Amino acid sequence: MYQIQPLIFPLRDGRIGLMLQYRDPPGPVGPAGNIEGRPMAKVLIADDSALLLKIARAMLEKGGHTVVDAPNGAVAVEKARAEKPDLIILDAEMPVLGGLEALKTLKRDPSTRSIPVSIYSGHDAGGPEEAAFRAAGAASVHSKPYTMESLLALVK
Repeated sequence: MYQIQPLIFPLRDGRIGLMLQYRDPPGPVGPAGNIEGRPMAKVLIADDSALLLKIARAMLEKGGHTVVDAPNGAVAVEKARAEKPDLIILDAEMPVLGGLEALKTLKRDPSTRSIPVSIYSGHDAGGPEEAAFRAAGAASVHSKPYTMESLLALVK
């Protein structure tokens, strides 16, 4: 069985490029159908790009995890309260409620406070933006694009 890893990159004209990389799986598939037999996690991912949501969903589901998605931070907060995911992944910049505001809302709410939240940003990780996310309670901050390795490492 091969894994397909989508690689997303910006093109000079502003469009998004997509390349698929095929490789052997990193380990044996376990009894639950996920790699290495790890227990499946429920992951909430919020991104305003429908394409990036589809790609991240495919990567996480390929790893054997259940995915709940949201098109913005406000919907992500609602779904986090209702679904109680094991992990929340937020895009840093989204309409309606951005990643930082959504993170602060999640960390203030007793029902979602203990859920780890990871941030993915279209900007380079580091600097004041990363410091603000970490100060608000982010478990980790990453630069896009999503990769299968980085997403699956979050749910270990």
